[in-house]
Amino acid sequence: MSPTLEVEQKYHILDEPKLRNRLADLALVRVAIETQSDIYFRHPCRDFRQTDEAFRIRQINSKAVVTYKGPRLPGTVKMRPEMELSIEAGESDQWTNMLICLGFQPLPAVKKRREVYRCPVPNWKESDATQACLPWQNVSVTVDDVEQLGAFAEIEFVVNTSAQALEAQRHVGQIGELLGLSQIQSRSYLSQLLTLLGLE
Repeated sequence: MSPTLEVEQKYHILDEPKLRNRLADLALVRVAIETQSDIYFRHPCRDFRQTDEAFRIRQINSKAVVTYKGPRLPGTVKMRPEMELSIEAGESDQWTNMLICLGFQPLPAVKKRREVYRCPVPNWKESDATQACLPWQNVSVTVDDVEQLGAFAEIEFVVNTSAQALEAQRHVGQIGELLGLSQIQSRSYLSQLLTLLGLE
């Protein structure tokens, strides 16, 4: 399995009604509502905080996935390789138990309600150069209500090449401006939660 590249930026939501109005104005349509629970693991032999890696099991409604995220790559927007494997939802506990037997340490669950927005059909006018340069069909915008942490928005592209990733970095900032998002949060939900719980 070849890793894809995840290019994303996370923002604090300061004005949720304004954000939802901008999503509608830009024809970004809600395509999913997800209840997610993420269990991240500490490696028995190396410190993922030092290597800037992540390994988790995510429960999404009635589905589950195992995800590895590699170290962040240089750039103003978070960009990193990612590999993901779908598993049966009922197997997530078995995966967790197996990883614990292998020495991995589970961390407190990051739980959130996520709304996913996409634009399946471009709706910009030919004369609108600002919108016309944006690859709306390839972007996901999520609105997250994270337990104990609050409301956030994420803009994400998943691409296959470094050239595409560099282009996506530029688009993320443009889309953030169009959505009225300005307060960037560079820390992961897990890092914020561990700090809140005094565990980091």
